[in-house]
Amino acid sequence: MYWYAKVILGLIAVLFLGGVVFLFRGCLPAMSGISLPSMPSDDDVVETETGESPRAEQADPEVQAIREQLRIVRNQLNGGGVVEARDAAERILGQIDTEKHKRQWRNTLKLLSEASTQILFSDIPAPEKVDYTVVRGDALTKIAARFNTPVPLIQLGNGMDETEDVIRAGDVLHVYTAEWNIWVSKADFLLLVKDSDRVIKAYDIGIGAQDRTPVGTFHINVKQSDPAWDKPGADKIPAGHPDNVLGTRWMGLKPIDETPKTLKSYGIHGTTEPDTIGTAASQGCVRMLNSDVEELYRIVPRRTPVVIED
Repeated sequence: MYWYAKVILGLIAVLFLGGVVFLFRGCLPAMSGISLPSMPSDDDVVETETGESPRAEQADPEVQAIREQLRIVRNQLNGGGVVEARDAAERILGQIDTEKHKRQWRNTLKLLSEASTQILFSDIPAPEKVDYTVVRGDALTKIAARFNTPVPLIQLGNGMDETEDVIRAGDVLHVYTAEWNIWVSKADFLLLVKDSDRVIKAYDIGIGAQDRTPVGTFHINVKQSDPAWDKPGADKIPAGHPDNVLGTRWMGLKPIDETPKTLKSYGIHGTTEPDTIGTAASQGCVRMLNSDVEELYRIVPRRTPVVIED
């Protein structure tokens, strides 16, 4: 083939490719008009726990006042003023309209719980703690029974390891004293630990499917670590087995007062299904995260009253 023929064919090829590119580019504007689905921003969320939009909440002077108070409490807590932060959160809690400002109520409970945890499980001085001087013949179990408190709460409140049980005459122990009781709200999926009428801590929970969690008054009659599960209609399932849903702790509930005595075999326990917290999925018991139920297990003694309400 002559050289000039090759040049002509080359020019034709270049022109052809250029036309294809031009046509393709002409399609791009139409393609760019296609919108892809995206995650909604906070402004796109219409409903909140209060039933108001986020913008409506921001415009609510009461909400803004509560948020400002909670910021102050957070600063107190971060600055080491744990008891002051606890007391301030408690005051805010008593002022909130729980139906109107449920989100702020829950946020206050979280701050209160955080401060209370630090007080309970450390040697931070607090009005609720009494000093007890160990005498000859004492043991942690005897002191715990005297003050109606679990041994681990004494140990952790005095900088001791939970495996440490040696105490000596003359030692001064700081013991947290309270009239412990528990209140469970099925509607809010919430468990409150209280000292008489005073809220100490709050935990998210799961409850029974198909309204299987009974309402009534109970007390804790059994406390067990790493419980086996007496699954209805099946053999006992040992702790740690994949089919054992009880988690790491079990606190059995015994009906008292006017609650029907047939309401037995219920309890508060951990779970191997953490995604069910905040839902109605259990056989009727109150479920908690394992870390939460282990903490609660250290706080409340046997015979602690438990009220379960709708």
